[in-house]
Order: sequence, then C-alpha cells, then structure tokens
Amino acid sequence: MNHLDDEQLYQAAFADKTFADEAQHHLAGCKVCQQRVANIRRLVAEMAIAAHSQPTARQLAHYRQLASYIHRQPSPWSRLITQIHQMTLTLDNRQRLSLQGWRSGSVKGYRLLYSADSADVELVVEAEGERRRIEGEILPLQPATLNIPVLVEFHASGGQSDQPEIVVESTLQGRFQFNGIPLGYYSLMITPIEGPYLQIEDINIT
Repeated sequence: MNHLDDEQLYQAAFADKTFADEAQHHLAGCKVCQQRVANIRRLVAEMAIAAHSQPTARQLAHYRQLASYIHRQPSPWSRLITQIHQMTLTLDNRQRLSLQGWRSGSVKGYRLLYSADSADVELVVEAEGERRRIEGEILPLQPATLNIPVLVEFHASGGQSDQPEIVVESTLQGRFQFNGIPLGYYSLMITPIEGPYLQIEDINIT
C-alpha cells in the first residue's frame, strides 16, 4: 500500500481544499496515515503554545539585567533585604497649587520630589483629561552612586489589578515617562544594573 506523501499529510492536517478525493479515501481507511496526520496537528499545536510562552524583548532585557547582577552577589536575598532604599517624599506642591487653581483646572500639573541617600527622583504630573501623564527624572546625588540608564517599574498599590503595570528604561539622562495613568495610589521601583534598588511607595496620583 502506498501511503500519503508529506505534502498530502500536511494538506490533510490543515484541511487544505486541494486535498484530492483519492487521498481522502486512502486516509479514511489507513491507520498509519491517520496517526501521522494526528502527529502533525499535535506538533503544530505545541509549537503555537511555545511561541505564545516566549517572553517579550523588554522582559528578557529586564531578566538579563537582574540576573547579571545577582550572579555576582553571594546572597541575592541579602540584597533584597538590605539594598532596597526607600525614598521619602520631600516636596509636594499640590497644597500651594490648589490656591492657584489646580482644582478649578487653571493649573495643569504638580511636582513631587522623593529623596534617598544616592539620588532624588522628581515626578511632574500633568492632566490628560481624566487621566495623568507623569514625566520623571532621576537625579543622582553623585555620578558614581547610581548607574544610568535604569529600569523603572510603575504599578498600582494595594492589589488594584485593573490599574496599569508599566516597565520602561530611562534615557541616558535619567528621564522616563508614563502616559494615560488613572487616578490612584502607585509604587515605583528603580532597578540599576549595579547598586541599590530605589523604591517609592504609595504615590498618590490625583
């Protein structure tokens, strides 16, 4: 018995309209060719799953940066515990701006400044309708204390799953931007290739 060739097997697997009646008749009665068609369909399905499971280029870059640093450290956990520097709010000019018309809409933005031993982080928040645009800048207190560019992660606090989770890379000047941010509370994490993490919690975006 002559079995179906590779081209006919693929035609059968993908229900190709060019699959000949004679070949269909053979396939209906041939267990060997039926198994080969099933194997092709299973392989294609597995390849589709594998393709969808691949991380994005941005995720891969993030993982490489984290891994390259962790591999040089004797204890990753000790870094997580001891080298996350919490930044504190040192300036929020909304109270002054409210007197100038922020609530009435005549003032379109406000400024937040957060500080740690190694750097300051400035956030300028501007209205975009009911949402906000955030322009940020990382300001190392000394050039050697923080290697730029860095990864900047921005996500909602308190389990607000419907809010955005954003990862961007800063420019060489330490600038970054988030667009279309809903009102709410957020956390920000700055991850350099080397050196301590910088974290800001409970950023109130109004």
